Amino acid sequence: MKLLFSLIITFAIVSLNGAHAQFTLQTSTPEDVAIAFYKKGGKIPNFDTWIIGQPPYNSTPWAMREKVLYDEKLRLVEKYQEYDTENGLIKIRAAVKIDFEAIPDAKDMNILHNIMVISYKNVGDESYYPYKFLDQYITVVPSNMKAYTSAALDDEEYEYIKNKLNKSRNPSAYIELKPSVTDHEAPHNIDGLDQWIMTADIVSYLIIDDSGSIIWEKTAPWYIAPQTRDLNNLYDGQYRVNKPE
Repeated sequence: MKLLFSLIITFAIVSLNGAHAQFTLQTSTPEDVAIAFYKKGGKIPNFDTWIIGQPPYNSTPWAMREKVLYDEKLRLVEKYQEYDTENGLIKIRAAVKIDFEAIPDAKDMNILHNIMVISYKNVGDESYYPYKFLDQYITVVPSNMKAYTSAALDDEEYEYIKNKLNKSRNPSAYIELKPSVTDHEAPHNIDGLDQWIMTADIVSYLIIDDSGSIIWEKTAPWYIAPQTRDLNNLYDGQYRVNKPE
């Protein structure tokens, strides 16, 4: 059975450097996924049960638990309210294996095309990502994974990626997904466990080497990041800055 993504809540903070701008990669926690699942489905969870069933509440002395309950509920309500169902993303990191194939051209067999093929080291990573949150299992199901598991490369890309991989023993995929549909009717039995399903579209797919450098990246052609949209509006003369009150 596939290991559940209690997602080694080591947030996988990785600095990206080299030829690319520096930023950090942060994976979504089971709580993040649960918030997205409920908010996208228009459901409000019972936050009291979320709090009472785990630390810090159940590891706090009785005399202080009321304050912990208040603080945690405020935090969760604010997190739920702030989650943007239009722009919020689930962020996943998965171990991958990279292979190359030389495919003859359809018209000229003497011409070979370089194809990069991405497979996953953990069984199931190509089709679903389960998270355990309290007593629930919520599974993120990418709707368009096949579009990102192979790519035609020109000679320059092929040499660059192959050279990078020769120095990297453990490449990984960093995937950003936009939730599209949540099923709150009933859980589905997957790997012998009842799991709630959240379908999501991949908006960004990166291959990362051991040092945290981007080897290859692909973005969904339809996706426009909120920051890019703001800049586009600025250049279109539509951007408005609210005056401070």
